[in-house]
Amino acid sequence: MLEIKELKRADSEWDKRVLESDGSFYQTISYSKYLEKALGMELIYLVVKNKEEIVGQMVFHFGPRFAKYLKNRNRITFKIVSRFLKTGYSIRGPTIINNNYKKEIYSMIIEYLDEKFKKSGFMIQDWSLPINEEEWAHQLFYDKGFYSDSWGTIVVNTTKAEEELWKNLKKSRRNIVRRGINLGLKVKEARTKKDYDMVISIIKETSKRNNIFFHPQRYYRTLFDILSKKEMSKTFFIEEKGKGVATITMYLFGRRAIQTMVAHSDYSLQNQIPGTDFLEWHNIKWCHDNGYLTYDLAGIRPDSSDKKDISLKEYKQRWGGDIIRYPYFSKEYSKSKKGFVNKLMKVKRFLVKLSSG
Repeated sequence: MLEIKELKRADSEWDKRVLESDGSFYQTISYSKYLEKALGMELIYLVVKNKEEIVGQMVFHFGPRFAKYLKNRNRITFKIVSRFLKTGYSIRGPTIINNNYKKEIYSMIIEYLDEKFKKSGFMIQDWSLPINEEEWAHQLFYDKGFYSDSWGTIVVNTTKAEEELWKNLKKSRRNIVRRGINLGLKVKEARTKKDYDMVISIIKETSKRNNIFFHPQRYYRTLFDILSKKEMSKTFFIEEKGKGVATITMYLFGRRAIQTMVAHSDYSLQNQIPGTDFLEWHNIKWCHDNGYLTYDLAGIRPDSSDKKDISLKEYKQRWGGDIIRYPYFSKEYSKSKKGFVNKLMKVKRFLVKLSSG
């Protein structure tokens, strides 16, 4: 008979089990530690056991709704909101270690967290499952009253021959990469504080230009420090004449790479330098050359009719990958708190609209 246990700390074999089960980077100790240190998220590690054998596991993190906006504000406010609007998250979990118990693992983890949040939580938000999970797993969430939001990604198979990878790029992308070559663009790997300062400044410019939330610098330093020491990330950037041009970071785990923090500077726009496109091809080729299986371009809404979502999907499709769809699952446990949050969101949208003109 299976049993589920909640751990405050992961055991020493946690990441090894994730790796051997072809689990996700997002289910590792290092990524969890980054969330804990950078955003103040609380963590629990769930294990499902058959006697002494661990057959499944998942890291689940929770904190206040709007956590990223609160971590560096008043500590008392953070604690109050955390208690009142306690929200749970998990990315691409659980990790199934013994497939003979897969359905039971899913059922036990969903039941456990559903009961936990009925007692003390506001909502479980955007719980995503491993890529290409079967439909029956989705139904387990619907049966418990969860609703879903369509999400997806585009994954490039980087085991193909370099010539085929190049051919799979849209013609417009190949032309832009050639233009970068003609401009003499050189890609550097961030290794020093000075390098990371430049990377962060490029991200900051992009955030300001696109009206996207920018974390304090220590947030990014925490991420880079934790992951680079474990060799679980690579950050590449381009500079010209001492000016930052573009940057992309890759999360690395189990011979798979995930794109994150894509940014280009005001300088690159002013001088029409195709830095991010040049870096995308560089990263695909880097994955191919270094034995990585896939390059995950991460984060699209494949079925959205919103112009921004369509534009992002079309851009990422130009790199020759396959669209993979998967749902995010959410559930609220308090109607009154939901109404309060909806009012907050209306105020936020009004203030954003007001500030933008």
